[in-house]
Amino acid sequence: MGELAQHLLNATILGGTYALLGIGLTLIFGIMRLVNFTHGELYAFGAYCVYALVMLLGVNFFLALVLAMVLGAALGAAIELLLLSRLRGADIDTTMLVMIGAWIAMQNTEQFVWSGVAHSITNPFPSEPFVLGPLSVSWNRVYVFAIALLLIGATGFAACSLLQPFPTRPADPSAGEADSGPRVAICYNTMHTALDQVQAQAREECGPGTAASPLRTDYYLQHCPLGLPARATFVCMPPK
Repeated sequence: MGELAQHLLNATILGGTYALLGIGLTLIFGIMRLVNFTHGELYAFGAYCVYALVMLLGVNFFLALVLAMVLGAALGAAIELLLLSRLRGADIDTTMLVMIGAWIAMQNTEQFVWSGVAHSITNPFPSEPFVLGPLSVSWNRVYVFAIALLLIGATGFAACSLLQPFPTRPADPSAGEADSGPRVAICYNTMHTALDQVQAQAREECGPGTAASPLRTDYYLQHCPLGLPARATFVCMPPK
């Protein structure tokens, strides 16, 4: 029974790390509609940055973590500016091929610089494990699990409080269209906003005495705020 509990504890702690990785990948896909094949390499880049800062430059461990996050964000911004910003409007196959190429380039560069040999990082945590009855776990894993839970909770709070339907009012369609009438566009995030919420928002924007008839849903990042890539368009029609 004790071995089973220990295995469950190890799986839970390791699962927290994998959940953090998965949430980052899911957020990028939900916001940008992009499968980021460089996601894992960005994490590896951060790990190598911590190794270089702590083991080669003698930087404080916790300061190195912060600096590694800043450097990782800078590398992600460079990928956005140099690659993804040039692919606005490109089909998904082209974007995926470019990101696969970036992933292979980053992976081989890291192996060329650091080789394929595992590196260890000196950390300030006690060498003795944290013991709770028959269970034990290393302190660095406890720290990683706590940070993962904190970031997952912060991500969920931000998603629920910030990524809500955002109404806009484009110009009326030209005369002669079959669906002529005032149009309402609702920008929203498909990960955190249900379609019935979007329809309810559209009915409210159309006003009393009218019905919101859906026209289409598309992805126009240039017309919607960052984080709300989906754009559902409705036409306000008199109720039948």
